[in-house]
Amino acid sequence: MGQEEDVEYPKYSAASFRGVNPPTSIEKGHNWYLNKVMGGFKPFTSSDQPPTNCEPQTTFFIMRYEYVNLFHTMTDLFNSFETITATLGDPLSTNYKMVWLDGHPEGNLDTIWAELFNGAPQYVKTLGGGKMNEAVCFDHAVVVPAGYTSPIWSNNRNLGSGPCPALAERFANFVLTRFHLEETQLVKKRVVIIDRQPYTAHPRSKPHMPRKLGNIAILEAELVAAGGDVHVVKFETMSFSEQLREVREASVLVGVHGAGLTHMLFMSDGAYIVELAVNGLDMFQQMEKWKDKVGYHRFMIGEGGGGGDYIVSEQHRNEIVKLIVSS
Repeated sequence: MGQEEDVEYPKYSAASFRGVNPPTSIEKGHNWYLNKVMGGFKPFTSSDQPPTNCEPQTTFFIMRYEYVNLFHTMTDLFNSFETITATLGDPLSTNYKMVWLDGHPEGNLDTIWAELFNGAPQYVKTLGGGKMNEAVCFDHAVVVPAGYTSPIWSNNRNLGSGPCPALAERFANFVLTRFHLEETQLVKKRVVIIDRQPYTAHPRSKPHMPRKLGNIAILEAELVAAGGDVHVVKFETMSFSEQLREVREASVLVGVHGAGLTHMLFMSDGAYIVELAVNGLDMFQQMEKWKDKVGYHRFMIGEGGGGGDYIVSEQHRNEIVKLIVSS
């Protein structure tokens, strides 16, 4: 408890990684998180002893940041899915392993990795039986780009060719299949309202929850009166599988700006998502372009994005009710 985050990132010195034709580190602002890893790669020389007993399976390496935040974890998962697909052809392949290059303590989202990628990834410190001075060899090692460069994050809108809904659909189908929810469909007039709750995501965090709704009960009552089947959910108390089922069945998903709205990626065609915005961050506006069959509405209910309760005005409540009436 109380440790600094910096100690959770191993320091990779020169020649921490050796290989044939090692990758080149590109010094760009958006690549800082990989520079320290890539800087550890050095090529083999003629005097090096050839490695033996190499791991034959393709092994994917990833450094995670903000690993207990659903939005940032989803960018890591998306990049891992795309890298595995590009490398092996089949994202459902079981012929690979995954290694975390970080040293984060157990977090609330770790089980998602285990479900999606053939069991829990291995920590880098455990390679070679945890003998830090013993070299470990891999026939085929692939470094996954970290989530900060994921194309589904709006900060990276200039790094790629733009939104690709078909790609987002393949990723969503992969996740739903892994959680055995591929047959789950939209339920007419089902409204899911995210009720954000304080929680402890990992040993360093303190329970807190800014950006709560102060009049959920009023919104819920008005939606029920309009014929809505309303579910007020506390994602912090639910498994990821339970969360997926709720959003997949939702006709409308409502929430204050926060990581829970990342579930937009898994909503059914024809559904709506309502972001109750309290700041100028636009990641969900950008993500919506990857889900072109989900309607997106954004209502500004506050400024600054700080703590405290926020109120959904009568005007905005009426707009949300209209979505149910028309669905």
